Amino acid sequence: RLLPNWNHHTALLIFSSPFLWFYTRNLWDNSLNITITLWGFVAYFYFFKTRQFRWFALTIFCLATAFQIHLMALPFIAAISFHLVIFCRNDLMKNWKKVSILGICLFFFMKDYLFYLFILPHSSSSSFLDHFTGSLKSFSFPLYGGQFFSLHNFNYFVGKRWLPAIPDFFYSITGWIMLLPLYGAFKSLKICYNKIKLKSQLELDDHLALVCLVWFIAFISISFLNGLSSNPHYYNSAWFLYFILLNIGLNALWNRAWMRKLFFAHGAIMFIALFSIILLLHSRHGTRSLHYGPTLKNQVEIAAQLNEYGTPDKSMSSLSWVSRADHPHLFPHTINLLRTLEPSNHSIGQLQSSSLEIQYAENNPYDGKIILGP
Repeated sequence: RLLPNWNHHTALLIFSSPFLWFYTRNLWDNSLNITITLWGFVAYFYFFKTRQFRWFALTIFCLATAFQIHLMALPFIAAISFHLVIFCRNDLMKNWKKVSILGICLFFFMKDYLFYLFILPHSSSSSFLDHFTGSLKSFSFPLYGGQFFSLHNFNYFVGKRWLPAIPDFFYSITGWIMLLPLYGAFKSLKICYNKIKLKSQLELDDHLALVCLVWFIAFISISFLNGLSSNPHYYNSAWFLYFILLNIGLNALWNRAWMRKLFFAHGAIMFIALFSIILLLHSRHGTRSLHYGPTLKNQVEIAAQLNEYGTPDKSMSSLSWVSRADHPHLFPHTINLLRTLEPSNHSIGQLQSSSLEIQYAENNPYDGKIILGP
């Protein structure tokens, strides 16, 4: 309804993305920006199309929420703000009373977080410039955002050699999709340049391309200034940017038979790979890798067993158990939080300090199941 030239075939990439599948099942506030930035983007363009103030209010709420979740939402905020000031400032001036009320509400909504950002530099002996780590690698980091729709770098979560059912060459084959958002960015730049040069009226699709182009440039700038290099969660606030750029690039090539065949072959590979990952994770009870670990169900079971000795308090939460398993050892707060959420059951008695430990259930290095042992 919003974008008449949208290529609906690209929905296959959302449903078959292992990265989106993983992050949307991850109990982490960073993952919320996958949804919040999508809502904000759609709300803004509904406001731009209809000029109804309710859509503007929803846009501002999404921008403020995304900003408080993770600062990598700043490129998205910069792109929307740029377009808003250039093309919608007259509408804001006409509704200055509503904008003022919204601004007051926004201040109370964000005041605690703004206070935190204000005192953060003063609580540290270093400044922002001291953390400048710009490099060619950090400059190129945004160029790989299309990996969300491939298998490229997914072993970041599950570990290398964990997916024997998926041949290694699939990782390389599916990486071609990362070129489409880059081609889409080039097409967006070309479209915007030609329209501005000829002083032509911008259509809705042109405005969308302009916002995405500014968003992409802002992302490159933030990445370069902060030295981003590898962690894919930095793409969470920008995944929809790459999806739109991919769509623009795919539309430009869709009339070519080889592109359609390549795209559908890619979709088939991704569906097979995603279902293989899901089945393997359930059959192997998770992984022993740093960024995934045991399944949530397994960790809840361990938390419930620990609570049979008493619920954790401030003095016991780090002393009531130890772990030989890597993931609980490196992230003990996850087990402690689950213990707090699980109902207590004093059926055994008080746990002595370090008398129980979490360990792997099997010697199989591919099996992530953990158990509570003596």
